Amino acid sequence: SVAPDQGRFRCIPPSSRCVMSLWRRAAARIWRFGLRLRFVLFQRYRHDAAVVETLGGLTIQVLPGVFNPALFRVTPVFLEWLDEDLVPPSAAVLDVGTGTGVLAIAAARTAARVTGVDRNPAAIECARINARRNGVEDRVDLRPGDLFEPVDGERFDLVLCNPPYLEGDPDGDLEHALLAGDFPVRFARDLPDHLADGARALVILSDLGEQQRFLDAFDRAGLVAEAIRRRDLISEEVTLFAVYSPSSGSRSR
Repeated sequence: SVAPDQGRFRCIPPSSRCVMSLWRRAAARIWRFGLRLRFVLFQRYRHDAAVVETLGGLTIQVLPGVFNPALFRVTPVFLEWLDEDLVPPSAAVLDVGTGTGVLAIAAARTAARVTGVDRNPAAIECARINARRNGVEDRVDLRPGDLFEPVDGERFDLVLCNPPYLEGDPDGDLEHALLAGDFPVRFARDLPDHLADGARALVILSDLGEQQRFLDAFDRAGLVAEAIRRRDLISEEVTLFAVYSPSSGSRSR
């Protein structure tokens, strides 16, 4: 069952929930356009310049050309949820699309070892800087490459993924961090080859993006996607899915 955030949900009558659901669907395309417009008009400088952000109690350097995770609300929510209940102390963790490395660094506070991969070489350099800055460089291994290519033949106890989830086909490093393209299909197709026995992936998605495409891709790949955490941010709903093979014995915690 889904674990709601304590104190963050209101009791909403069924009729009101229906209205909210209809409103979300009707407003989704307008909101996605607004997110892109806000980025272009007001926050692009934070992508093109070196800036320092604080997320989840971590100080993160963001280099030019590396997506800034502070620009959207999904990453801060993921960081709040990423505790010892989700990251066992003995776990070998893979962070797919590590970017600044903020999720990998957060996981390294409890995990035995963490591997972060990213197709953007600037992101890998950025993540190395941040691992050193936060004192976990001895437990975080960072490798350049697309999706699972840098970890060919390796399996992990836990896979983390804060994927590009907006609708569209990417062109360039920035858009690859934002637009889903064929990411859902490729991620779901290759994920089983990198899950150890009893392992799972934690994938965070927003209902403003391509959430259903991801869920359909998991289903076609023979994977179970179980919602384990959810937060209503009024303008969007963010859900954390535990994704695993039904034969692996993994279950939500």
